[in-house]
Amino acid sequence: MTFPQTPLPLQVDLCLDGSTWTDITSDVRAEQQIKITRGRSDWGQQVDYSRCQLTLSNADGRYSPRNPSGPYYGQIGRNTPLRVSVNTGSVALDLPGGAGDYASTPDAAALDITGDLDIRIDASLANWILASYPSSGQPTYPRTELIGKFASTQRSYALSIIQGRPYLEWSVSGSTSIAAWCLTGLPLTTSGRLALRATLDVDNGAGGWTATFYTAPSINGSWTQLGNPIVSSSGATSIFSGSSTLKIGDATHLTFSPAMGRVHAAQVYNGINGTLVANPDFTAQTSGATSFTDSTGKVWSLSGNTQITNRKTRFVGEIASWTPQWDTGGFDPIVAVEAAGVMRRLGIGTVPTKSPMYREFTTAGRMGIGIVAYWPMEDGADSTTLASAYGHQPATFTAGVSLASYSGWAASDPIPTLTSGSLRAMMPPYTLDSVSTGSVGFFASVPAAGVLSTQRLMSCTTTGTATTWSVWLNTSGNLAVRAYDGDGTQLFDSGFDTNVINGLDKYVILAMAQSGTNVSWYLEVADITGSMPTAIPGNAPVQFELTGTLTTATTGRITQVQFGQDAGMNGTAIGHLAIGSTTAAFTASVGAIVGWNAEDAASRTARIGAEENLNSYPTSPGDERCGVQPRDGALNIMRSAGDVDSGILAELRSRLGLRYITRASMYNQPAALTLNYQGDDGLVAPLEPTDDDQGITNDVTVQRTSGSSAHVTLSTGALSTQVPPNGIGLYDTSSTLNLLDDTQPINHAGWLLHVGSWDETRYPVITVNLATAPASIEAAAAVDTGSRVQITNPPSWLPPDTIDLLVQGYAETLAQFTWTLAYNCVPYGPFKVAYESDGRVDTAGSQLASAMTSTVTTASVSTTSGTRWVDSAAFPAEFPFDVVIGGERMRVTAITGTTSPQTFTVTRSINGVVKAQSSGADVRLADPAITAL
Repeated sequence: MTFPQTPLPLQVDLCLDGSTWTDITSDVRAEQQIKITRGRSDWGQQVDYSRCQLTLSNADGRYSPRNPSGPYYGQIGRNTPLRVSVNTGSVALDLPGGAGDYASTPDAAALDITGDLDIRIDASLANWILASYPSSGQPTYPRTELIGKFASTQRSYALSIIQGRPYLEWSVSGSTSIAAWCLTGLPLTTSGRLALRATLDVDNGAGGWTATFYTAPSINGSWTQLGNPIVSSSGATSIFSGSSTLKIGDATHLTFSPAMGRVHAAQVYNGINGTLVANPDFTAQTSGATSFTDSTGKVWSLSGNTQITNRKTRFVGEIASWTPQWDTGGFDPIVAVEAAGVMRRLGIGTVPTKSPMYREFTTAGRMGIGIVAYWPMEDGADSTTLASAYGHQPATFTAGVSLASYSGWAASDPIPTLTSGSLRAMMPPYTLDSVSTGSVGFFASVPAAGVLSTQRLMSCTTTGTATTWSVWLNTSGNLAVRAYDGDGTQLFDSGFDTNVINGLDKYVILAMAQSGTNVSWYLEVADITGSMPTAIPGNAPVQFELTGTLTTATTGRITQVQFGQDAGMNGTAIGHLAIGSTTAAFTASVGAIVGWNAEDAASRTARIGAEENLNSYPTSPGDERCGVQPRDGALNIMRSAGDVDSGILAELRSRLGLRYITRASMYNQPAALTLNYQGDDGLVAPLEPTDDDQGITNDVTVQRTSGSSAHVTLSTGALSTQVPPNGIGLYDTSSTLNLLDDTQPINHAGWLLHVGSWDETRYPVITVNLATAPASIEAAAAVDTGSRVQITNPPSWLPPDTIDLLVQGYAETLAQFTWTLAYNCVPYGPFKVAYESDGRVDTAGSQLASAMTSTVTTASVSTTSGTRWVDSAAFPAEFPFDVVIGGERMRVTAITGTTSPQTFTVTRSINGVVKAQSSGADVRLADPAITAL
């Protein structure tokens, strides 16, 4: 027997060691129930952190964090991770997303495909989408690995995701790769489930190869082609027959992001729709299995923390409080536990605001790839020194340096300008890499008038025989590199380059590295504002390089850096001095030096989360671009981006982290849960529909931060600004959004007006009792913030149409024989949108020209505003479609006449409403096309 005849298979875990979960279910007091809340109550509120409350037996004091005799002493305390799950229903491969987390099968002859390839995977992933651009020193675009037979020098084939688009990679030689990158983004919805397929025709018969991508609801199809095929005319290709294992999850030898979430099935075919050579169906396995044999005879095993499980995770968070309790006699000691999602911790306290450059160059990733010292130089005007962001000695300056004087760089707070003064920073000791790389990066903005005379823009001292390296600047704005020995004797002079930096914002990097007995050096100069007003993705800056080799010399650790030694900088701005100890130290700095301007909102939430070492993933690729990253804490930066996209920043349910629900992923999504009001699928009746003014806005102003604004008003209709009964009066609102440019406010204002003036009954809370309907567990448990829920067959006293709802959050109660979910909802209607060549545009104004009885099947319709209705003679493919007249839905099968009034042939009472219709009754499309933001 199963729930509710037997207790609900609950499991509660603590993470005591930072990596593995310990089952403490036996200590959970079922009579107190487990209570979980997630999301928000309605569309207009900010998402709060998730909460979980439960009670633990504490007879031996193990849940008293300060009890030295307790077995968990030193392992529990503030922010100990807690997980609550229900182990029931469908089985899948659970991938935690860490290095070494994968399912694999050994190499076999059948897997050594050398010709056409067909590879498929069906997954529900949290991290389909990562940031769209590398940051924190990442060497290339962030990538989610899915499935591959792809080891270091044994590369065969692999499928992954970059920038929300499928990426198929293969090798002819086993050591170098060829790739096909789809040009179309994945059609993801909030469920996160998608089946993806990639085929490779190694010889397309036209002198090349062709890669094609497809998607489907599941691995069973049906498959829809994703974008156009990728066609190469550079000759036929082939696939290396390597010895690597076939892996799902952490699928390659490369250091990218392994898939995180659930994999339901995967398939590999030799040939397009050819011979099936691998077929792991995880849904057919037993929960808890550690290995199995698929239908092709391949043996699959698990690595790392990967599991085959039916676990439905209901909450992952951090314990905020442990409250011991006992009765008056000192018996029955318990601990009341309250845990919270990661938003609680992120929202506590205030942190100093950081500019985009400051935030980038103080990330763990940037330090990890070789930035060893950093002085932002954003100190206030009255500072006496310039603080190090790494805790090193402050930089010093002389008279003739004005702090906080240059504010023209969007990625930085105000920085110093140098006239007759100089700056000096002393480097702390650091470890060199194998080629003794030393690099200095800094911002410089030389006035258009140039410096007063030829000047040393920057000089650095090293421990090598080439003791001093200087970047010289002449009055025309040209740069040269010179090196000197310990006595000041010049060792070489590159000569002045022809590029001019006067009047431009530049980021300059001078790097030296040992190459045998010589020193290789380069000077890289990137133009920021002149050529790179937007950040990403793939925006190549205008830049120039000077390179060269200093023979018979050594370089070494940089010990000091100076600016303005020659006292004639004429107001040159200098800032953000960083010292690198590796060749990769300044990799992927392009986004930061333009303040991440033009980054899409989804990418920003993912990138900021990664910078904070958090799981943070959007539900789909982004389509709205932000302005310069604001100076704020991580949570507020992400919320600001979410406002630009009109999405929802919430929390992951299955992992500790954040989930950004994009507006686009909520469009036209299938219902995650459908409930029959007249059925027995757990819906708790009666419903409590509400017609009120909560969330209504009919007059909207949107202002771009430091930019233009747009104002839109709903002036006609039931929810218009007209006084009753022609409208409801004025409900105005305004917002300031961090938009990229002044073309966006009008569209955002229109969208907010559209959502705020949607005229539909609200159903604030929908409750499902799964103890009375265990068959609904699978679908009900999948519902999360941003999911769509429908209720069919409403009672006769409600409108007859299906109740269509968008879930904003929920409250959940779990116990031995209890599982209830109360979903907080708003109408889903605003998110049923039309795309190009999709949907029908509603009439601007139409009405019945004459009355209709309840049974007549023709209607005379007059067009009072705008263009007439299509006629079936000229547009036969447009029929049938539905209209609504006086609340009755009618199906129009034909229209005759090309002038008003026109005659409609209709099928009556499609929605069950039977009534006569009066002359002058409004005629509207039942499902008009709505233009997406």
